[in-house]
Amino acid sequence: MVVVIFTDIESYRQEKSLYPKPVAQALDWLAQQDLAALKPGTYEVNGKELFAMVQEAVTAPKAERKPEHHFKYVDLQYLLEGEEVMYVGRPPRDGRAPLEENREKDIVFYDEAADELPIYLKPHQFVLLYPTDLHRPNCTESEIRTNRKVVFKIALSTLEL
Repeated sequence: MVVVIFTDIESYRQEKSLYPKPVAQALDWLAQQDLAALKPGTYEVNGKELFAMVQEAVTAPKAERKPEHHFKYVDLQYLLEGEEVMYVGRPPRDGRAPLEENREKDIVFYDEAADELPIYLKPHQFVLLYPTDLHRPNCTESEIRTNRKVVFKIALSTLEL
């Protein structure tokens, strides 16, 4: 089962009460920023429990990106500028081992994912990805471009699941 939440900032404002507190805290932090002035780097929001990484990422075809997932953090990926296709799926059904697993860096890469679906992101849309949601971020189906995005890392331990 995929748990991904995909929406935009306007819908969030109407549905804010439905979101877990750390997710609302992340999006409220973002609303207080001068988005055009945010430079690439890491920003503390609430210590190691919630932080933001502003990134300039170059898109690539799906075949050049590996599906990934995390153990300790939920990703909230918010597109500031550009266009992105993110593929979301499940771990391979054949029990295949990951290509790379680094628990210290909280990341696992696979060579493929099962049941992948595309999510087409435009500015001010975001995706909330739980630890078991395999995702291939920064993909394109057309031209290569540099996007600006904010990736919030929300400690799983702070969510009431």
